[in-house]
Amino acid sequence: MNGLRLRLFRLRALVSLLGAVAVLSSGCVWGVVADAKTGAPIVGANVKYTDVNGKVVETKTDLSGIYGFGPGYGPAAGPAILEVHAQGYETKTQPCTIEYNDNPGASLSNLASFWEVQSVALSPGPVADVAVTDLFPDNLPVGKVWARLTNYGPDAVPAGTKVWCYMHIGQVGTGLGTSTYQSYFVEKYGLEAGQTRSLEAEGLEIDTNNSQYYEIKCTAVPVETVTDPNPNNLYYTEVIP
Repeated sequence: MNGLRLRLFRLRALVSLLGAVAVLSSGCVWGVVADAKTGAPIVGANVKYTDVNGKVVETKTDLSGIYGFGPGYGPAAGPAILEVHAQGYETKTQPCTIEYNDNPGASLSNLASFWEVQSVALSPGPVADVAVTDLFPDNLPVGKVWARLTNYGPDAVPAGTKVWCYMHIGQVGTGLGTSTYQSYFVEKYGLEAGQTRSLEAEGLEIDTNNSQYYEIKCTAVPVETVTDPNPNNLYYTEVIP
């Protein structure tokens, strides 16, 4: 009889252990994402894990800078890659190990009590006042449209500023529109503080011989790591002629 009880006890323990392993293989991960300089929580930071099995899970931080994955929704136990990025901050990508042993009070009676805490501090990215400062044809009466980007600083801007341009064509004297075209391009070299660079809006051309006017609107979007203190000048409109 005692042997039977012992076997039943071992069986229950094994079932509990297998259940724990099943839950702990993916879940109960949380942490805080904060500013590396001030310690302030970062709201809306994107947190992504790629676990040992190649599974990818993502979420965002809340108003307190906290993110979390409930039991069964997080990365599997073992080595993983953690990537965190947020507007105005340098992206951080780092290896980590998921072990689910950060709660000393964890109990098999409550598998959700097995935690893995992974907090991250992000360094602020560059601060730069990026502006679209002009739209112009490279020739008249027929020419291609170019956009001029300027970085007023104080920091340099990395490559990757995106620019969208929309050109509406209308008939001079009537105001009636005839067609609309758009162009999308990327600044590929970066801009030092105080630097200006002209970029071709590929696909946009004008011909003022046709008694037409051209209303061109452009919007620039710096890379995510940049904080722009004056976003109002990221937009520019020009009417030709």
